Amino acid sequence: MRILLISENFDPRRGGAERSLLEMGLALTGLGHRVEVLANRSPLRHDWLHVLDGPSVSRRRGLLRFAERARAFVQGADYDVVHSITPALGGDVYQPRAGCLPALFQAAIERPRTGLARAGRRLALRFNAKRQALLNLERRIIQAGQALVCPVSRASAKTYETFYGLSPDKMEVVFNAVDLKPPRPEERAAWRAEQRRLWGLSDRERVLLFIGHDFERKGLEVVIEALNLAGQRGREAWRLMVVGRDQGGPYFRQAARQGVSRRIRWLDDVTSPVSPMLGADLLALPTFFDPCSRVVLEALILGLPAATTPQNGASEVVDHGRSGFVLNGPRHVEGLVEAMTALEDPGRAAEISRAASAKADWLRPERMAAELTRIYERLPGRRSRA
Repeated sequence: MRILLISENFDPRRGGAERSLLEMGLALTGLGHRVEVLANRSPLRHDWLHVLDGPSVSRRRGLLRFAERARAFVQGADYDVVHSITPALGGDVYQPRAGCLPALFQAAIERPRTGLARAGRRLALRFNAKRQALLNLERRIIQAGQALVCPVSRASAKTYETFYGLSPDKMEVVFNAVDLKPPRPEERAAWRAEQRRLWGLSDRERVLLFIGHDFERKGLEVVIEALNLAGQRGREAWRLMVVGRDQGGPYFRQAARQGVSRRIRWLDDVTSPVSPMLGADLLALPTFFDPCSRVVLEALILGLPAATTPQNGASEVVDHGRSGFVLNGPRHVEGLVEAMTALEDPGRAAEISRAASAKADWLRPERMAAELTRIYERLPGRRSRA
């Protein structure tokens, strides 16, 4: 089949959805399909990559211009399947890597702790031109009913039922995947020792790791609270490593107020999250909303226990207490401390690590590509040129 994948931007070095798109495309190519990518902007140039070089989609005008040009591009081409991961164009398959947009924005409104702050957030989102344009584009895709919606988790599918009334028979869940191979035990031990040497940590010290580029949505405030609570209970051996790009000021001040600044290291961004994961003891991601976090899947494959929330679709492959921890919600500080405490037992930590890495084969992009191929073949309106 000749398949076109559509994304607003395409720079796999940024990780996230754009990295996932590349891995998915390579896996589909490995099954014999001819895969091309259409993007508004990309630093890359390949014969399979079509870059429109339009205005930035960070603003409403650029987003709508991209949607218009993407539609014209598809109409003038001959593809068997058009598969979009952004709401610029529905195509045959719509696989929203950012998740259901009304659910995403509702989660943003609910994050502030006070009613006044929530009201202010609601008003700001209502008058944000780009966000309203995104909502309108996605609403048009859903209402047209021509694209099969393929959420990356059951939790994400549920939000489409809740916010759009989309029935399950109009969706096909294709669980997320990552292209990462687990290291052999001896390799993992050596890499862990080297990473901790670079951090200047002793064997006695334990590492709580946070990775995310949206500190508020991913729950960094809660992670810092957990570090503080653990210290109050005599567990001061825990250190927090923060990886990500965001405004750190409020979190620096929180750490200072709670007296844990000396136990936090701000790593900003890293080329790959693998190295800090190999040196850590627990990944903490108490997120308010995540269709299916790549970073949690990567941690599982590497054998790093993760603690996340039911609001994260990745929690669907975490067996609580066995291969990781599923918190009661994004403000479950006590649950995060309990996970830290459980991992202080070396035997249990090793057992959870082995159970986590046992998920590796199923989380490979080849499984996702095979599931997508079966879906493509069943599409009633597919341009059948296979």
